This record gives sequence, structure tokens and C-alpha cells, in this order.
Amino acid sequence: MFSHVVPFFQTIFALIYRLLFQNESPRSQQREDNRASLSLETLERRQLMAGDLGGNTFNQANDIGTDRDRTIQEYVGPRDTNDFYKFTLTRRSTVDAAMSGLGADIDLELYNANRSRLAWSTNGGARNESISRTLDAGTYFVRAYPYGAASSNYTLDLAIEAIAAVAPDHAGNSLAAARNIGTLRGAVTLNDFVSTSGDRDDYVRFTLAQTSDVAITMTGMTNDADMQLLNGSGTTIASSGNWGSNNESMSRQLAAGTYFVRVTAYQGSTNYSLRLQADAVVSTPPSKVAVQATATASNAVRLNWNDAANETEYRVWYWNNGWQKLDTLGANTTSYTATGLAANARHHFVIQSVNAAGITNSELTSTVTPAAVAQSTLAIPVNWWGGAYTTDNGFRNRGYAPARFGATYLGTSAGNCTWYVEGRIRQTANVTGINASRLNGLTGNANVWEARTSIFQATSTPQVGAVAQWDVGGYGHVAFVERVNANGSIEISESSYVPNPQSNPGANFEYRTRTIRPGATGGVFAAWPTRFLVVRA
Repeated sequence: MFSHVVPFFQTIFALIYRLLFQNESPRSQQREDNRASLSLETLERRQLMAGDLGGNTFNQANDIGTDRDRTIQEYVGPRDTNDFYKFTLTRRSTVDAAMSGLGADIDLELYNANRSRLAWSTNGGARNESISRTLDAGTYFVRAYPYGAASSNYTLDLAIEAIAAVAPDHAGNSLAAARNIGTLRGAVTLNDFVSTSGDRDDYVRFTLAQTSDVAITMTGMTNDADMQLLNGSGTTIASSGNWGSNNESMSRQLAAGTYFVRVTAYQGSTNYSLRLQADAVVSTPPSKVAVQATATASNAVRLNWNDAANETEYRVWYWNNGWQKLDTLGANTTSYTATGLAANARHHFVIQSVNAAGITNSELTSTVTPAAVAQSTLAIPVNWWGGAYTTDNGFRNRGYAPARFGATYLGTSAGNCTWYVEGRIRQTANVTGINASRLNGLTGNANVWEARTSIFQATSTPQVGAVAQWDVGGYGHVAFVERVNANGSIEISESSYVPNPQSNPGANFEYRTRTIRPGATGGVFAAWPTRFLVVRA
């Protein structure tokens, strides 16, 4: 029985298989089309459910950041026909947009902030798309979209590389537009930039007033740049063309006239530093100067002279049982003060004018220094109502003196150190030989006086008429050196201001004298001064 049943079921199953899978009727083809449509709809639904990373319009564009590389995986097709991405550049940059992983024809476009299309890539089929552009700072858009009814996943890679800023072009690109630095005397350094992709040549123009030795060097390159020296008509008279970023140099003796330096980029782009130096060639020594010597103190003589022609320096010579060079001074100097001289003695000087062609001596100049100043000024009583402490005193005139002298800024304080020391220097100047006019315009708290270098010279050696200075406290303190004793101690006179006299009456006084031993320590009213300040001649 079973032998008949099995063939029967085999026949039935074969018939069913042919009806379901091998029948090519129009109804069967419609089923296949529906199945394909369902598959596409399912793919799109999966993408939409995952979140659409690309906006569908410019206004909805996905902002993917500023100056950032990004990789995005997305989809476009019949139900998501546009993906817009927005990005921002803060500086000029090279932008590469590449789209890969395509299963159908998907195209790519680049737009600026005004929504004008700048570039596009529309390769056929499933081939990759790419755009590469150099863009200025600003906002831009990338658009991915299907061609026709195509649909596909894609991977968008956005790579951004900033372009190094280029130095401004200070030099012209031709003889007519050359940067003119005028008459060249001494050294001039210029910094600029050249590039084979744009600003290839820089021209610099200069003028020589007389025959000169000219040296030109170029340093600081990162790529190969060369240079030429041209005469006024543009003819090359010297050149330097070392390989790579090696320094370049040229030197020539040139007659008076107009010249040009041309810098040329040979490979790539580079900044550079160009140094031009002209030293006049002289054929005759400088002229002789007339010198006047004046004793300004018992130990100082001031020399004044007229400026020579064509000198490059001056040399000051002093006779001290033989000629001794005191100093070498720059061109155009017309005065010098010799210090540390013996009192009540005759002193002899010569000024030499110097250039490359020779040396010219002045006539011998002599003067006598006066006798040394008194060893003490303690015997000179303080003249409180003299001009030194009132009308001639800058601190009093600005309000920094006790109230009884018509000042207003110190309240009820009995004294003030800066006011008193200026007054004491002015009062005793006829004895100490100090040039009191140096104090005109003196300002500042006591602890900054050493910085007034045009008025004072700092020293560690006390002398009568010098300022004793302490750096301690918020204001510091100054006093006047009245006498230097044989044992090295000093006697000073001083005045003192405190903001609140009632809280510290011992530090608030109009005037007093005291003696300080070398090496003494303690507070401002006990320790040896930090330094001494001598009024310059």
C-alpha cells in the first residue's frame, strides 16, 4: 500500500513547486517587483529611523564644526534627496571633500555662504566623488544628492588644512615699484617674503651719497631664494645664488648713486631678513676740533668742542705723567666730562678726530681745578625760609612738604625726606661745588632716586654733599651726607614723613642729624645706607 502512496505525494509536491517558483506569468513578475520595492522601502526606513545626519536644505544643514576634519556615513535616495552639511573656516585653508562606499550614482557639490556653487563632482555610476579647493575664511556648504532615482549609503570625508599666513609684501615687484629706503648710511634690516607661486620678486632701492663699502646679506630662509645687486639702470653688478636655504651675501665698493637689490624666490616660499650696510670710504683725515676746558668741580673738568667733518669717532686723551686715553666716543659727540681729578691742579687734554683715513689731534687744552670743598657742611645752618626749601624746591612746589611751608599733600606730617634733601643740596651747592640745576624736574619717592640716572650717579663711597639712600619700606628714605669721618662713619641730616604721625611719632620729624657707622644694621634709622647718589656735574 505504501509503495503506491509515496509516488503520489512526490507528484503533488513537484506540481506545487512549479506553480510557485517556476511560473513566469505577469502575476508572478508583479510579486517580484513588489518584493524589490519593499526591500528599498525597508532600507530607507532604516536610514530615517537611525536619524538623518544631513539636513535637507541650506537652512537645515548639519553644522559639522569649525576647522575640523570629519567623516560622516549617511544615505540619500528617493525619500531623502539632499544631504547638506555646513562648515566654517577661520583662516585660508585647503579643503578636500571625498565621497566613497557608493552603491549607486551619488554626486557632490560645494557652495559658499551666499549659496553660490563653487565646485562639483558628478562621476557616473558608483564611482567615488571628490572636490579639492583652496578657500578663504568663511562659511561653506557640502551637498550630497542622488542622480535621478539612485539610492545608496555613502561615506563623506572632509579634510581641512590651514595655509600658513603669508607676510605682507613690503617691497615692490619691479624696479619702478621698488621699496625706497632712501640714503643708506650704516646698517638697515628689512624683513619680507617671496614665493614661486605669487610674489616671486622683491626690489629694494637705496642711494649712496658718497663712495662706500656696501655689504648685503640675506638670512632666515626656509626655502631657496637668491639675490642680485643692480645699478640705477637695472644692470646686474653682483649676485648670490647659494643652494637651498643657505644664507646669501654680496659686497662691493660703490660710487655715489642709486642702486637696487632684487630678491628672487627660486623654490617654494620663504620669509627672509635682508641687511644692507654702507660704510663711507674717506680719503682724507677729519678736521681739527677746537676744545674748551672748564673746571666744574674740584675734581672734574668739562670739555666742549665743535663737531669735525667726516669723523667716525673721537678719542679723549689726558696727560698724567704720560698720555692716557680716557674714552672713545661716537661720531658727532661734542662734549665730555673728566672726573676723579686732583683738586687745585692743572690738567691737560687733547681730543683726537678719527676716521679710516687718519687721526687729527686738537691743540693742547689746559685748565686748573679749584681747591677741594670743605670736609663738612654741618656748620652751615638750615635756612628754612630760603628759596632752596620754598620757591626753588620742586617737592614743595608740588605739595610734598610740611604744611607750614604752604604744602598740602602731607597732612599733619612734620617733615618729608625728599623735600629736605633737595633743599639741603641746593642750599650748600656753593660750598660743595654741586650743580644744583641738575635737580630741576626731580620727582618720585626716595626709593626710585637711583633710577634718575640723568641726575645722579650711584656709588658705594660716601662723600660730602651726596645723597644717602635706603630701599626699605614702601617709600624708601634719603638723607644728606654732611661729613665723612676719618673712621669711615658718616654724619647725615634728614627729615621724615609718615602717613599717620600719631601712630609713629618717632619717625615723624622736620630735621635732625645723626652718625652711622659702616656696616651698621637695623631699620632705616639705624642701618648703613643701601647706596650713595652723587649729583652729576
